[in-house]
Amino acid sequence: MDVVTPHNVTRPRLAYLPRALLAPMPLFPLQPALHRIINSIVRKKPELLHRIGIHKDKYFLIDPLNMPFVLLLR
Repeated sequence: MDVVTPHNVTRPRLAYLPRALLAPMPLFPLQPALHRIINSIVRKKPELLHRIGIHKDKYFLIDPLNMPFVLLLR
C-alpha cells in the first residue's frame, strides 16, 4: 500500500504561486496580520481551543505547503 505524503503528490503549477509571491517579502510585516487572523479565529470559535483538551499547553508547528514560512502556535 502506497502512502501519499505532501512530498510525493503532484501539484499544479499555480499551487506554487503564493510561495513565489511571498518569498521575496520580509516576514516581519506578515506577523501582525497572521496574529490578527489567529486571534479572530479564536474569538469567533473558542470551542476550537476546548477541543485541544490536554494538549492546550503544547506548541504546534504548522508548515503550509505553498508558503515560505511556518507557523508556531502556543
